[in-house]
Amino acid sequence: MVTKEMKKGHGKTKIVVPQVSNPAYAMMRALNIVSWKNKFQQEMKGKAAWSTTTTANMFKILAHKDVMNAFVEQMTPDTLRVLNCGMVKIEAVVRFKIEEVSSARKRNPNLPLGPLAKPMVEFFLKTTGHEFEGIAVPDDDPFISRWDNTGVWVHAADREVSGPGTFIPAELLLAGAPEGWDLKRLFRTMTEELVKTGTVLKAAWAGIGWDLGDFKVEFGWTAFGQLVIADVIDNDSWRLKDDQGIERSKQTIRDGKPVEEAANDFELVARMSDKVWRRVLEAA
Repeated sequence: MVTKEMKKGHGKTKIVVPQVSNPAYAMMRALNIVSWKNKFQQEMKGKAAWSTTTTANMFKILAHKDVMNAFVEQMTPDTLRVLNCGMVKIEAVVRFKIEEVSSARKRNPNLPLGPLAKPMVEFFLKTTGHEFEGIAVPDDDPFISRWDNTGVWVHAADREVSGPGTFIPAELLLAGAPEGWDLKRLFRTMTEELVKTGTVLKAAWAGIGWDLGDFKVEFGWTAFGQLVIADVIDNDSWRLKDDQGIERSKQTIRDGKPVEEAANDFELVARMSDKVWRRVLEAA
């Protein structure tokens, strides 16, 4: 099942090229580009290698803990061999704490700050140009407030949820899905895998005294009909504080830190991800 979404793709921060000899697999090459707030991007020298190192280490940890994902092997400092996936057009987020910068506070200002008793899971529709398959949406990557087997309802992600929202039919989200999947099964499975993924990675980073506050990931359908964690898992994917409580993720750029200075954080996270992976492996 190789769908149109599984063909060559060029994103803001990576390029995915299916293998000619076996299109069930692909080469994913990272770029020296950092993007933020859906409208800014800038070159960051070294980011491609740092992103690839971090992603490879996180995927190896997940595989070690029996979490299905698209990673196969690292080929070069900036390129991974992966399962070629038709991407689910949904971004999934799990939160372990609520901070002032958490977008969840914009949608629900009454959320208390601090650690959560259990992980909070949220989903966002992946869009470009304020539309999804010809349907106008309130903003890019809007918040999915509810769903059933007929479709999903979305709201602007940067303000309090109110009103019925914009409806997106199920068939648009399930394009390319294997037979037997409906939206309830899709969201249930993504929720289960998301909590498992986030919990594994949070525990792994906690092993060196670092704190994973939240985490985002995307899913994809493989040519073999599996739903797996796909895309990348790098310093763009989370809010991550070191053992001194200093933020080391892309959040610092959103908060105004110059990209040239933030590069030190990305390089540090890549180096520490090696340490995290070794520690998980040695503990087995």
